[in-house]
Amino acid sequence: MTSRAVLHYIISKNGGMEVSLRVIWNEPEKMLRLRLPAAFRIRETIGDEPFGVEKLRGNMSENCSGQYVIAESNNTSFAVYNNGTYGSAVDSSGNAILISLLRSPVYSGHPTRETGNTPQDRYLPHIDIGEHEFVFSFVAGTRMTVRNNAARQAAVLNDPPMTLSMYPDGNGHTTESGVIIEGDDAILLSAWKPAEDNNGSILRLFNPTDERRKARLVYMNISCEMSLAPYEIKSMRVSGDHITETDLNEQTI
Repeated sequence: MTSRAVLHYIISKNGGMEVSLRVIWNEPEKMLRLRLPAAFRIRETIGDEPFGVEKLRGNMSENCSGQYVIAESNNTSFAVYNNGTYGSAVDSSGNAILISLLRSPVYSGHPTRETGNTPQDRYLPHIDIGEHEFVFSFVAGTRMTVRNNAARQAAVLNDPPMTLSMYPDGNGHTTESGVIIEGDDAILLSAWKPAEDNNGSILRLFNPTDERRKARLVYMNISCEMSLAPYEIKSMRVSGDHITETDLNEQTI
């Protein structure tokens, strides 16, 4: 059995780098990881989780995190953003991050006391055999800069703009801007939807950093000032010419 991998590097003029990895995997009962050595001594590693971050274990323990992993030194950080590859490990002695790409055990092949190991006297299909493609983005910088921009950078990779083919007749008019968050680029708009009671729209904002953030929310021709605590989710109802804060059940606070 022969496996192959092809790497494509795209270096941005803004200092970041994107890597596209295509793998043809024909290795039953083996695991494939992408090793990323750090240029500094890794002191801590954090991973993305829904509306927060989590400190990751070292010593080659398998971790599960969301759209990014950040390796940190005293004031230097290195971030790895992914588009669906959530397993990783930290090699503390070798000073590297390892991204878990593929693992190919037999389907439902976990041994138990009653069944023992998977029978070896028959053909059994294995997980992850075949062709796969992965995309990663790498960014390095100061600790606070990388942390404060991590959630937004992950969204850029995972939620690219959608392009639609339109044929306007020229008789329409330019629409107003939708939602604008002024004053702090770290704050994210995580949801924009009709209210459950059909009374206006609900905007849900999130502060993905460990610092309090202030910003100005602009919706069409109305606006309001906001302050978000570390990792706070704030819901705002827009109805008519008013913006009011609600809880997650959309009840006015």
